[in-house]
Parts: sequence; structure tokens; C-alpha cells
Amino acid sequence: MFIHLILLIVAFAANFLAALSGGGAGFIQFPILIFLGLPFALALGTHKVAVVFLGLGTIFKKRHDLNKFDWRMSMLMIFIGCPAVILGTVSIIEVNDSIAKVVLGLLTIGIGIYNIFKKDFGLIETSQPSTPVQWLVSCTALFSIGFFSGSFSSGAGLFATVCLIKFFGFNIRTAIEQSLIWVGGLWNFVGALTMGTFGQINWSWEPALITGAFLGGYIGTYYGNKMKLKWIKLLFIAVSILSGFMLLISAYNP
Repeated sequence: MFIHLILLIVAFAANFLAALSGGGAGFIQFPILIFLGLPFALALGTHKVAVVFLGLGTIFKKRHDLNKFDWRMSMLMIFIGCPAVILGTVSIIEVNDSIAKVVLGLLTIGIGIYNIFKKDFGLIETSQPSTPVQWLVSCTALFSIGFFSGSFSSGAGLFATVCLIKFFGFNIRTAIEQSLIWVGGLWNFVGALTMGTFGQINWSWEPALITGAFLGGYIGTYYGNKMKLKWIKLLFIAVSILSGFMLLISAYNP
């Protein structure tokens, strides 16, 4: 019971923060699963199942507003992102990810620093892709993040949020909501399903993790809707930089 209480608290805290900032649940939840004794692949699959319910918590909170979502963007998330997630998940099962963690850690820190100096990034909506070249570049970026989401435990939500702002013109609040629903919910579901097929999942821990993730996603989305965009952006910057350093630390202390 003590282990399950720890899992519930950790899952709630990690997913509440992720719902506010657009990602980062894996930087807290995934290392705790390893610390509690799960090997990498088993912890990854277990984590992915739980984080699906972060997305479901957001969907449940936003269920009355789903008609306002950009469904063209949603189709891209499904038909471009999901195949990329499957490829990424299959590729990582037997792969050592220390080098990738260093690269991704530096990139994540770079995202935070970029947002510090780019004052209006994510605070205003910009135009969506309009030419074939723009759509090709945007969809390639989305596919790359889908592959990354399948391959690693952490950071995909942050990168997806940036992608939706940079390439598809959303403000940071809308980008976070889309990221939570499609990356947190659908992409992690596809990754968990693939992981369950080719790897393993610790089902005995899932009830506590799922409960914490759902409540964290629901309550985090509730408070995220009330926060000003500039505060959401500041939280996003803080999570990005902290997450990047945690990736670097975990790369050298696997």
C-alpha cells in the first residue's frame, strides 16, 4: 500500500505540472519508476500507459469545448504522428539512449533559452502553413516529434508544444491543450500498445499511476485555463530548462 501511495502522489504531481506547462511528466514519473526497481524498458511501457490518462483527464475537462479544436491539426496528429510513434517505440526497445539524452537535454535547454529571448513566442497566434513547402516542413517536424515520443520517456510534450506554436501558429495555451490530448493521450496510447506488444508493462502499479495521471491532467487543465499566457510561458521555460538538465544528469547517471 505504501508503494501505491507513493505512485499516486508522484503521478498526480508529475501530470499536474505537465498539464500546466505542456509536458515534463516523464522527467518526474519515469525516473521514480526506475528508482523503485523497474528496468528501463518495463518502466517505459508502464509510464506510457499511465500518461495516456493525462490526456484523458484533459479531454474530460475540455469535453464541452472539443468542437473548438482544429480538427485538421488533429488529423495530422493521428495520421502522421501515430505511425512515427510506432516506429520510435519499436526502435528504442533494445537501444541505449544515453547519447540521445545528451542531445535532447541540450535541445530542451535551448528551447527554454529561446523562449526567454523571443518575448512574443507563444503569446500570439500566427498564420498556419499555406504553401506546399511550408506544409512539408511542418509535417516533417511533427513526424520527427512523433518518432521521439515513441522512443523516449520524456520531453515529447514540450517539443510538440513548440512545434505547434512555431510551425502551426497556435498560441501557447492552445498548443498545450492540443499536445496534452494528442501527445499525452493518443500518442502515448499507441506507444503503450506497441510497448505492450513488443515489451512489458507492470500492470500491478497502473491503478495508482492512472488515478494520479487522470486527476493531475484534469486539475492541471482547470488551473491552466485560468492562468495568463505569460505565466504559462514562464512555467514552460522553467520546466524546459529544468527538464534539460535532468536529461543530462540521467545520461551520465543511468
